Amino acid sequence: MRPAAPFVLITLLAAPLALAGPPWQDAQLLRILPTARSVRGGFDVVEELPVDPRGDPDFREWGVQAQRARHYTRDTRAGIQVCSLEVWAFRDRAQAAAVGAGFQSVGWEFVQRGSVLLMARGLTRPRHAPPRHGVFPECHAILGQAVERAPSAPKS
Repeated sequence: MRPAAPFVLITLLAAPLALAGPPWQDAQLLRILPTARSVRGGFDVVEELPVDPRGDPDFREWGVQAQRARHYTRDTRAGIQVCSLEVWAFRDRAQAAAVGAGFQSVGWEFVQRGSVLLMARGLTRPRHAPPRHGVFPECHAILGQAVERAPSAPKS
């Protein structure tokens, strides 16, 4: 009976790692973000460079495994519109839910899908008026595309 004890201990210690699955890859997040071609309304896409969450103390504390952002911009007769979309990936659904609950903010829209947190924010800059912050209808549609592309089940 004694030789089995180290095996049981190793199995118990490794169980949480097995449930968490491998870390998120950048390509997985890029597939979630809508492309310029898939977005209606004449938006240009500005790609934000990826951030390594291990180098950011807040991301480490929150358990963010990977992060990507894209900005969708267009010039209209009335002014300029920008829709910023961020995707944060977590080890599991519970972490995404906890962080998302703590970040609800005016001007942002948050959607959790499995172990992914999607965040959108819009800015409309009229030509001769102050900017308006908020998720405008086309920005909401861009977020909707990302939600459809995101995995609905926890990552495994």
